[in-house]
Amino acid sequence: MASRLYDHVLTVCRDHGFMPGTIRHARNPNFIHGLVLAGLGIHLNEAPAQKLPAGLVWRPIHGEPLAWVTSTVWSSSQHSPVLADLTEAVHEGLTACGHEPCA
Repeated sequence: MASRLYDHVLTVCRDHGFMPGTIRHARNPNFIHGLVLAGLGIHLNEAPAQKLPAGLVWRPIHGEPLAWVTSTVWSSSQHSPVLADLTEAVHEGLTACGHEPCA
């Protein structure tokens, strides 16, 4: 779904001495939690919005955490006030959630 982000995560892991032996792609939190609880994985993610199941602990990554770059793209011939409003709303929403704008 996000191949550049996927490659970035693996590169950062490798550069810091961690290379997973197996990679499982999962979106279902219950499945992911089950893998972690069974000792079969780790889960890289932002701080959980809800309490984690018993036996799971979230810890922040110290140092240089992974960065996720979000952008919007459209044809210059399609620019409109609606697109400008959408871009501003996305920027405000991401900023409100703690994302930092790129220079």
